[in-house]
Amino acid sequence: MKKNIVIAVLAGIIGIYFLAQIAGRYIPSNYDIESIQHAPNKVFKVIELNSLTEGGHAPYGQYLVLAYSGTTVSSPYDGYVIYAGYCAKLSYSWKRDDLIEISCSSDKIENIRTVTNKAQGINVKFEFTKQPFVKKAPTSVR
Repeated sequence: MKKNIVIAVLAGIIGIYFLAQIAGRYIPSNYDIESIQHAPNKVFKVIELNSLTEGGHAPYGQYLVLAYSGTTVSSPYDGYVIYAGYCAKLSYSWKRDDLIEISCSSDKIENIRTVTNKAQGINVKFEFTKQPFVKKAPTSVR
């Protein structure tokens, strides 16, 4: 009798897990995927996300997330955040299987909210370039 109850509870937990996984694919994300780059050996990937929400490391900002290549990433919580902040120009590239280079141009260093030197055995080289703030001209609709 106890064995049947344990089996039923485990089956219920597994069922709920799979339903949550399926539902998660159809619920809109609070992040847009901008780009994805795989490591040369294809073990890891970096995903650039733009936040559409007021929460997290950088509300309405940019994220670079490191994850295993087979992992589905739709938010920073699906991997390891190696960068979060606000750059006028953000670029990144794999230099080797164990090295990612990130470059950020912005008007002030305070726009960088999170940056790491190493994650999952991958070294992260970060370069910041100060550039003057350029306000975009408003577009008018007539």
